[in-house]
Amino acid sequence: MMLLVLLPWVTEAAALPRDAASNGVEFTNRSVIIDGKPTLLFSGAVHYPRVPRSDWGRVFAMAKDMGINTIQTYSFWNVHEPKEGQLEWTGQADLREFIHTASAHNLFVTLRIGPFVCAEYLYGGLPLWMRHKNASCYRCSDPVWEREMSKWTATVVEQVEDLLYPHGPVIMLQIENEYNGPDAAYLDWSVSMARNLTTKVPWILCHDVTLCSKLNAGRDRALCTINGFWEDQWSSLVSQPSPTWLQYQWQHNPNQPGVWTEDQGWFDQWGVAQRYRRTEDQAYGIMRFFAYGGSWHNFYMLTGGNHYGRTAGGEVTTAYAPDTVIDFLLLKHQPRYDVFQRLFTTLASVSDELLAHPIAQPESLHPTPTTTTTTTTTTTATTERFQETASSSSSFPQQLQITTCYQYADPHQTFLLGKPDAEGFSTLRTQATGSLCVGGESLFPVKFVACAQAPGWRFNSTNQHIEGNFEIDCQKKGKTGKCRPCIDIMQSTKIDLYDCKGPEDHQQDHQTWSYDPDAGTIKDSTGSSCLTSGDAPAPPHGTGAEAHRYGDVAFLSNYQETESMLTSYESYSYYLPPTTVVLVKANSGMVLFNTSHVHDDHDDDDDEKNDKNDKNPKSFGHDDDDKDKDKDNDEDKHKDNHKDKDKDSNLNLDLTLDIQSEGDDAEDVYVVGSVGSDGGSWRDSGDSAEMGPLLSWPLASRASEWSAFREPKGFGAQAKVSSEGFIDQLDLTDNDSDYAWYLVNVTSDQFAQKTPSTIEVWAYDGTRTYFYINGVLAGFGVDGYTFEYEQRDIITDVVEIKILSCAMGVSNNQVAPTMAKGVMNVTINNVTLSKQPWTHKWVLEGEDKKIFLVDGDDDDDDDDRVDDVPWVPSSEITPNETAVWFRSYIDLPSDGLHQWGTGGPQPANIAFALYLGTMNKGTAYVNGFNIGRFNAQPGEGDCSSAGCAPPRHGTHCYMRYKGCDEPTQTLYHIPYYLLKPKANLVVLFEESNAFMERNVTSVRIMALKSHPDRN
Repeated sequence: MMLLVLLPWVTEAAALPRDAASNGVEFTNRSVIIDGKPTLLFSGAVHYPRVPRSDWGRVFAMAKDMGINTIQTYSFWNVHEPKEGQLEWTGQADLREFIHTASAHNLFVTLRIGPFVCAEYLYGGLPLWMRHKNASCYRCSDPVWEREMSKWTATVVEQVEDLLYPHGPVIMLQIENEYNGPDAAYLDWSVSMARNLTTKVPWILCHDVTLCSKLNAGRDRALCTINGFWEDQWSSLVSQPSPTWLQYQWQHNPNQPGVWTEDQGWFDQWGVAQRYRRTEDQAYGIMRFFAYGGSWHNFYMLTGGNHYGRTAGGEVTTAYAPDTVIDFLLLKHQPRYDVFQRLFTTLASVSDELLAHPIAQPESLHPTPTTTTTTTTTTTATTERFQETASSSSSFPQQLQITTCYQYADPHQTFLLGKPDAEGFSTLRTQATGSLCVGGESLFPVKFVACAQAPGWRFNSTNQHIEGNFEIDCQKKGKTGKCRPCIDIMQSTKIDLYDCKGPEDHQQDHQTWSYDPDAGTIKDSTGSSCLTSGDAPAPPHGTGAEAHRYGDVAFLSNYQETESMLTSYESYSYYLPPTTVVLVKANSGMVLFNTSHVHDDHDDDDDEKNDKNDKNPKSFGHDDDDKDKDKDNDEDKHKDNHKDKDKDSNLNLDLTLDIQSEGDDAEDVYVVGSVGSDGGSWRDSGDSAEMGPLLSWPLASRASEWSAFREPKGFGAQAKVSSEGFIDQLDLTDNDSDYAWYLVNVTSDQFAQKTPSTIEVWAYDGTRTYFYINGVLAGFGVDGYTFEYEQRDIITDVVEIKILSCAMGVSNNQVAPTMAKGVMNVTINNVTLSKQPWTHKWVLEGEDKKIFLVDGDDDDDDDDRVDDVPWVPSSEITPNETAVWFRSYIDLPSDGLHQWGTGGPQPANIAFALYLGTMNKGTAYVNGFNIGRFNAQPGEGDCSSAGCAPPRHGTHCYMRYKGCDEPTQTLYHIPYYLLKPKANLVVLFEESNAFMERNVTSVRIMALKSHPDRN
């Protein structure tokens, strides 16, 4: 069993009495100390708005069983105060109940107040009404921001003060979140403000150790912690969890522990292929962190849950961080769950031994000469390994690219300027490209050519563009002639040359660069991505192996990325594959845990490590035969440490759909797909009583018929006319709807100037718009787009233009008072329409009449609201129709053994989801509840064995892609408490057929019992 601290507040009574003997929460550089006991903290993030309240306890029980002893959460300001002055602390917003539920499962809690939390959540967790408070900026020394921030922080502290340790489970509070801005005075004020509210438990500042250390100045005003991916690169940079970060932390904050607040499991975005982390790689990083003396690790996230309603940040999928240990369906992600259960149980079993000794210094391990390996290793002295050395140049693709800025100096990202001419133009090259410079004869890719033939480039300090001293054919649609080119971000990973943009043009940030002449780096507008001429070379000192010993417990690490090693430690021989950590009993040679013995649901992917016949670290024997026997006996007793537990195969939902037309016999419709170990295919449950346990999983049920309602084009229950131009959509809707109409009438003469006419639409970032001319969809796109229109379709003198604007979430990135949604500008044949009045309408008719509700779901005494509009059979809807509501009633699937849909928490090991893989984009409701946005946009990415998903740090690939060119999400979690055994009302609003020909008859309610390979 896992050795855990017995938490003093866990009693049957509601009150949480103080333990008179408690010493509270303290810390040293070795660990957090709770009630005088040094404690390893194994933590996982769970956000209460993203997990149904009825399932909090179920998730905490899984966390506890896994070995987690601490729950981390943010407080979400916009959840508790969506309207200024109207505070909400009940239902899904019941933070106190969330904390009480954690305490009932003997779990500590860390509360991150922020108030900016980022978290891929709507507006970074800030309430939208803050946009109208006249703050010049957020997270800065602005008096309005500081007033509102201090007011909210005090409100949260007041809510939880009686739950702070030792009265309750809250052992830490966090102020701010990942702040790395220039305003040190603001950060100092933030910590002082927080400490003035309470010092009963320590405060945390996460991620930027340099700012945090300067603020502390040796006084430990706040704990400095780190977010990110584990790195073995040795450098002077300290922005990721690494030996260097720990060294810096203990040099400048010698009394503080090593705390990893976010070991990141990534989120998904619409239009981007799913990103995943390998369990083996994540386990390796965790063990390296503890080997180097870290004592508090947190999964971000433990479960991501879901963005129900309109709570997602900009263009983030409804399922948040779906690849986590407990997935978005609240199912155990196997075999990952079992792997980390064994890891944390093992670390807990030796925690007293680990914490009884000071932080270990690494001892170099040497390769053992043997005919069974050809491995060699570098055994540089420890003190030298923290010194930077020049890295050698690797091959490069001879084209300009963009990637995450490397965490150490690299010649591929070190740009050199030649001697400028009279106009300031000079050649541009990197250290790695030598005599080759950035060329201009190819718009994409931007190639390197001999410097003697290369054009000149200059940095325009006014608009931060990198301009060429030559001309290209203008690229902007509808624009003719020659234009000066600028280096432009074509996609997130591609660079091209495009017309230099003026202040009125869309996506200015795609041409915004900052050049650091000292470092030689050229960064994009976010400051996190850099121009590069190729992949990074092997990091300096990035090969070798080492041991960290704590009493009888030792971590043996091979941090080489491609080479295995046979080595000897305390007379025992160990085989260490690349990037492996083995936890051993040093005196007996017993292996307690090894990261290369980890297999997960992505092991079928190309991976050199998995091609080996035997990748398990082994002890090959001891010089003393008697000790050999003792070791064998010990290994027999601990054989569970050498074996994987039985693993449920992950569910593969790469489905082949056999879709019948709506008039066909419903009983003949089924869906085929591989499901893993329990075989068979998933299908409609049909006569579940007869089929019973013979049914294959997952189960599915569908409707026998669907109805449809055409949303009137341009309808809005509310309206506002501007004197000139466009009104911000958020000012209209206050995010109570994703949708708003922008309406104007123009004369047909505006289309007669050019055949065909060129229409350009600009919208705020993350806004999708649909452009209707005389009621017919003519064009659509995200942000800015251009399309041509044949005016022969116009037969009237007055032309009605109606634009449906879809918000798609408010970004959590670079949150500012000026953020907006909706239409920015429209031009027809280069003539702007922004100088005339526009009518704005919002609240769709289906929303206004609440046609997604059933009787009793609202405060009215009406019958079912779903019947308040004229529904028609869905077969009357043509494939090209847009803005259509669909409704049906679907029974739950059944296994013939259980009665599901009777309320309460989600059953153990069962989840329910709505399958929307053949719908396009819109909003889904089940029994009146908005389960979130759906979107079938194909995900872009490189799913080859060489593909690596950003963010990439140094040479190591932390994440890869899967499901390329498929919808990023097709399964949408349905909170169990909503469901009924029969006749669950499903209502969908489908904006368009942008990605495929819709087939609403394929929509299913699914019952799943294992993690799906595709979301």
